[in-house]
Amino acid sequence: MRNDNQIDALESMAIDPLRYLIAPRLLAFVISGPLLTAIFITLGIFGGCFISVVVFDLNSASYFNSMANTVTISDLLMGFVKSITFALLTVWLCTASAYLMHDRAQPVFGAEGISKITTEAVVSSSIVILLADYLISALMI
Repeated sequence: MRNDNQIDALESMAIDPLRYLIAPRLLAFVISGPLLTAIFITLGIFGGCFISVVVFDLNSASYFNSMANTVTISDLLMGFVKSITFALLTVWLCTASAYLMHDRAQPVFGAEGISKITTEAVVSSSIVILLADYLISALMI
């Protein structure tokens, strides 16, 4: 949108592009991150039950009993805190790099420039998420 001057058009119409473009993405990520985490935790629990029953010929009641004894609320809470944090970091880094791409010393234009910005955003968000994962894990133990 910056490349096609669409953000400049929003600014000229007195529409705040941060509120109009970034806030919905931030809200969507903050809602969908924990929902996806809940879905994948549930799939992991039932997938582990399926493997323990089919492959290892264990009783499903003993699987759920041992899982209830070993998995704590803090384990689940850590997963949800991480999902919200990762969603915030991803939205912040990716939208900031795309929104601010015109402020760089060398402006980018066309598909090549957009692909460079996208690659930079993916790499930077991946590195920051790895660091955040380490810090959250160290602090929540």
